[in-house]
Amino acid sequence: MSVSDRAEAVADTLDRTGVASVSAERLVRLAEFGAVGASGAVVNLVVFLFVASRIAFFLAGFVAFFGGVLWTFALNWVVTFRDVTGELGRRFVQYVGVCCVGYAIYTATLTGAVAVFHLPYWLSGLGAISTAGVWNFLGSERYALA
Repeated sequence: MSVSDRAEAVADTLDRTGVASVSAERLVRLAEFGAVGASGAVVNLVVFLFVASRIAFFLAGFVAFFGGVLWTFALNWVVTFRDVTGELGRRFVQYVGVCCVGYAIYTATLTGAVAVFHLPYWLSGLGAISTAGVWNFLGSERYALA
């Protein structure tokens, strides 16, 4: 298959999935959300590693996750969704609601990785953060901060 054939196949796939119709604004927002999320992942992981040796991993995950939520809300409000109008307090409550569902996803992933698969804490934490991050973007974009 030639390069042009492969490129055409990719373009066809993008058209069928709707990805090709994604606006430049949404792509920028996704990139910004990802960068903010990456900084939140660092905050989460640092907090998790700091407290995981002192308390049960489940509680350490709880503390780390909500530290990351506070961090990412502040940055997303200022950077990613800066054009959003509405009361800050209401948006924060909505964001926390989205993140609570994300936290359930995070906790299930973290628990499975540590308790079932016996993965190291750092790898378990990164996997849990990534899984919940997908939900958090979609929920933030469509409900909390859009």
